[in-house]
Amino acid sequence: MEKIKIYTTSTLMFLGLFFSDLPAKTSNDHPPTENVIKERLMSMKSSLKPVYHPTVLSYIETYIYRARVDTRLLVGKATLYFPIFEHYLDLYGLPQELKYLAAWESKLSPIAKSPVGAGGLWQMMPATARMYGLTVNNQIDERLDPHKSTEAAVLYLSDLYKRFGDWTLVSAAYNCGEGRIIKAIKTGGSKDYWTLRRYLPEETMDYIPAILATTYAMQYYHFYDIRPRYPDYSDQYLRTSVIYYGTTFKEVSKMTGISKKRLATLNPSYLGGVIPSNRNGNYIRMPENETARFRDIWTKIKRKRSVKANSNSNPNREASYPVLCVVKPGDNLVYLSKLYKVPVQKIIEWNDLKTNRLTAFQELLIRISVVNKSRKNMKT
Repeated sequence: MEKIKIYTTSTLMFLGLFFSDLPAKTSNDHPPTENVIKERLMSMKSSLKPVYHPTVLSYIETYIYRARVDTRLLVGKATLYFPIFEHYLDLYGLPQELKYLAAWESKLSPIAKSPVGAGGLWQMMPATARMYGLTVNNQIDERLDPHKSTEAAVLYLSDLYKRFGDWTLVSAAYNCGEGRIIKAIKTGGSKDYWTLRRYLPEETMDYIPAILATTYAMQYYHFYDIRPRYPDYSDQYLRTSVIYYGTTFKEVSKMTGISKKRLATLNPSYLGGVIPSNRNGNYIRMPENETARFRDIWTKIKRKRSVKANSNSNPNREASYPVLCVVKPGDNLVYLSKLYKVPVQKIIEWNDLKTNRLTAFQELLIRISVVNKSRKNMKT
């Protein structure tokens, strides 16, 4: 992407800037031969063409030997964010393995900021973020929203692919900008990244090797006795609600009992604790147990603000029972409509949706006719 990173091609510099608290290598470590690493590298699932290169090997060895603590943390945090990435990558038909780009960019920290102003899980610059519909100002920074920033990044990657037609070049362009890739192609007379590499900025020369190594480490960590350090239990079961009316962390805290500090940690894009009104919807994440309480209270508030509540509709309507559906990665309204045998428009009405867009871990209320008892045991 169009930014300058602070690491260089020096692996020693890389170790000092990215990894901390590096554990010493123990006598119990039995490093595989380079042939084993090469075989695994060349057979792994990757959106980038795997290439066995000394720089790639250096990064791999850092992940699996010199920085095991940091690798444990990275693999553990993937449980929080990879399902969101997979949802949008599937939604727009992009390779799932592009999620490793974000793992390298931000180390899966939604509040990550670079010295030159890039921010969020996908380290987007403000100008690029705004180009893809994100709000970035002194009150809200949607680059820090895991859902909205991921959709914007996926759309940007999709546009880059339309231009370059190669995911390795796309990833390089994400790092240094389209202009530099186009210039390198003209200078080098090739569209192969490894041929053009010497014509690219220093940080981009390391960028693709680093992503390949990140992919390797996160797919093969178990071979190296790296045990993921998972987030707190409550963080692993977060639910996402979509709200359109404005509110504050203070009000949400009163509804749910979740502290304002905790809400700020889970929803860092709302810089001042204020969630503005948004006709396209704003996301708010909270632990699963508190989400039900918030949903019930928020529904009552919405009804008071509505001109006409759904409960005032035809009293002779067909009897039904409610089912809570949690959106899985890749789900959309058409799929859920077929799954539950209810019209798309009904799902929209029941959940007061303003758009057809869904996101991973979003909760939806589905009303099932009592006649259709077979759906009662359906997985939700």
